[in-house]
Amino acid sequence: MRRLAIRQLVELSDAILTTQQWSTSGRGLTVQLSSLASSDTLIAEPRHTSGSRPAAQFRKTGRTPGTLFSLPGEESMLLTFDQKDIATRLHKLGRTGWACQVFDVKITPDVAGATEPITFPALGRQVHMNAATDEIENITLMYCPPDRKVRVKVPLKVYGEEVCPGLKAGGRINWIARTIACIARGDQVPEGFEVDVSSLEIKDKLTYGDLQVPEGVELAVKDTELPILKIMKK
Repeated sequence: MRRLAIRQLVELSDAILTTQQWSTSGRGLTVQLSSLASSDTLIAEPRHTSGSRPAAQFRKTGRTPGTLFSLPGEESMLLTFDQKDIATRLHKLGRTGWACQVFDVKITPDVAGATEPITFPALGRQVHMNAATDEIENITLMYCPPDRKVRVKVPLKVYGEEVCPGLKAGGRINWIARTIACIARGDQVPEGFEVDVSSLEIKDKLTYGDLQVPEGVELAVKDTELPILKIMKK
């Protein structure tokens, strides 16, 4: 994987992700896609050095090192981002949400002849944090044009607990899966599946087969009869 100069990618600056909002519902039990991951803008600056020492210097100046990878030709770009901005987004999204969020990464001009920022759609990938201080040390994002298929783990979001007959009878939710592994188009990446448990009794369960999977998204599991949650006795 080679690192790429911005000059070589100017022609791709129009590849900006567009998203649509929609939802589906099942029969009886409602399991719906909460929404597609919304496009959000991250402002980035190019960096021309790598390694632990330069990275530490960037962090001291309030910048978080990052890499945008899987560009055409398996190229990558070294970038930095505003430290506070990344920390705020990670706090809001969590690591799971970060990894199924598509951003517009807007890179400020840094080469002769470049007068406008270059923007690429990119999917959040890894976040590396200092185990002792929780400081974000670096991030990675993957180039994610609309027609690219990507593997993501989408969080489950439950609602209807306050009226769930099984829970009111003293039961509890036994989570078998907290996330749903999917393969999705770059413009169809879901940010969450909403799971309605308002009608579930004790011993009822929801399976992968109960999920309404939209066009452009497919489940990355072979057995759709596997449960994702059950209502169990305490």
